[in-house]
Amino acid sequence: MLIILSHWGEEGSFCTRDWEIASAKKWLTLGADIIVGSHTHTVQPIALEKNKLVAYSLGNFIFYSSKIENRTTGILKIRISPEKKISYKLMPFVINNLTKVPERSFATTSAVADCENQAKTTVR
Repeated sequence: MLIILSHWGEEGSFCTRDWEIASAKKWLTLGADIIVGSHTHTVQPIALEKNKLVAYSLGNFIFYSSKIENRTTGILKIRISPEKKISYKLMPFVINNLTKVPERSFATTSAVADCENQAKTTVR
């Protein structure tokens, strides 16, 4: 299994950019099995296709922000079976602004940004 950790993406964006998607496709073609990204300070899409996993950004983990969008995060639990089958679960967390420490969130779904108009999918 080849795992890539990437520091990429536009800060504050909930949506992946075309160049990130192109880079992920290239790395998967070259043999990557799992790609986990960071940098945007937001949670971005996670895709599992053909036993290849791409988590574009997991948000922050210990961070101060007055914006809840920048305090929403998660722990990505990845399981690789003996047969090399990949599965995952994102455990949602929210960073407590007083302690700066993530606390378990019991949100059942994460907010999905409308990526058609990318200019409206960024927080600053």
